[in-house]
Amino acid sequence: MGTIWEHQGEMATIKERENGAWQAVIRRKGYPHLSRTFDTWNEAIAWAADEDSKILNGKFKDLRKAQDTTLWQVLSYYRDNHLWKNKGREADIVRLNVLLNSGLAKYKMTALDSNIIEDWCSQYMAENKVKGSTINRYLNLLSAAINLGIKKMNLNIENPIRRVDRPANPEHRDRRIFGEEERRLFAALSPSKREGGRFMGPQNSWVRPLVEFALETGMRRSEILGLEWQFVDKVTGIAHIPDTKSGKGDGVPVSRDVPLSKRALEILEELPREIEGRVFSLSSESIKKAFARAVGRARKTYEAECKEAGETPLARMLVDLRFHDLRHEATSRLAKVYDIKQLSKVGGWRNLNTLARYYNPTAMELVQKLREHEKQKGLK
Repeated sequence: MGTIWEHQGEMATIKERENGAWQAVIRRKGYPHLSRTFDTWNEAIAWAADEDSKILNGKFKDLRKAQDTTLWQVLSYYRDNHLWKNKGREADIVRLNVLLNSGLAKYKMTALDSNIIEDWCSQYMAENKVKGSTINRYLNLLSAAINLGIKKMNLNIENPIRRVDRPANPEHRDRRIFGEEERRLFAALSPSKREGGRFMGPQNSWVRPLVEFALETGMRRSEILGLEWQFVDKVTGIAHIPDTKSGKGDGVPVSRDVPLSKRALEILEELPREIEGRVFSLSSESIKKAFARAVGRARKTYEAECKEAGETPLARMLVDLRFHDLRHEATSRLAKVYDIKQLSKVGGWRNLNTLARYYNPTAMELVQKLREHEKQKGLK
C-alpha cells in the first residue's frame, strides 16, 4: 500500500517495493507521468517535492530520455546519421572511435558534466602527449554529436561542452622547407636498392608525386586525395574542386578552381590513370604515415653523412616537418606569382587573416622583394 503525499494541492504516491526500495510517483495533468526509485523514504519525498516545484514554477524538464541514453549511443547515432557529411570525415572517424572506446562513452547523458569531460581531456593529453589543438578537435566533435542528440534524440539537456574549460591552442605554425630539406625529402621518397636487392624508401610509388603535387598547387591533403580525373582539365590547366573545406557552415558546397603549373601538369601526365576515379588512390592516414617515415629516413641519412664528414648536424634539418607544412611552403612560393586577393582565391581562403598564417616569407625573400621594388623605382 502506498503513502499518499500532498504538495500544494497535488498528490504524489510514495510506496515501498518488495526489495525495500522506495518509489515516488508524480501525476499532474498536462505533464508526463514521472517516477523514480530511491533507497530511502526521505530521498523519495525530497525528489518528489523538487520535481513538483519545477513543474509549478515552469522549470520542469523531461529528462527521462536523457537518463536512459549513454554518450556511446549519442556518438553512434552521430556516426550513423551525420558523419558522412563531414568534409574531414577520415580524421573524424579516428577521433570518434577513440571516444566510443573511452570511459566517457559509458556515462548517461544526465550524468555527463564538464568536470568529467575535463578530467578525460587532461588524462588523454598526458597519456598521448598531444597538444591543446588536438583536444579541441575532440571537443568540437563531442559538441557536434551532443547537439545532434539534443535535436534528434529528444535529449532535453544543455550541452555540457559549453562549460568545459578548453586548453589553449598552440601558436600557429610557420614551418617552411629550408636549405636541402626538399632535395633530401624527395630522395627519401624515392625507392632505392641496397645490398641483397632489398628496397629502401616508400613501398607506394604514389607518395612522391602526391607530395610534389602538393608543393606545386598548395592544395589541402583532403582536396588532393579527393581530386577526380573528371575535374582535371589539362587543356586549360585547371583542377576543379567541387566541394572545398572552406564551406559557409550551411551545408552548401563551395567550389574552387586551382591553376596548375607546368610541373603539376607533368606530374599528372606521368601518373597511371583510369578514365574515371580519383587521381591519387590513397588514404589520408597512409599519406600521413608515409610522409612521417620519409622525413625520419631523410634525417637519419643526413645525420650519417654529417658523422662521416665530421660535421655537426643542424638541429632543425628535417625535424618537426609535417605534410600540412607543404601548404605553408606552397603558399609562400605562390605569393611571388599572385597578389594577396588572387592568392586567397587560389588557396581557398575566405578570410585574409587565415591566409596570413600560411604566407610565411623568409627574411631573405622580403629583402629580395624590397630590392625588386627599388629596381622598379629606379633606386640604386
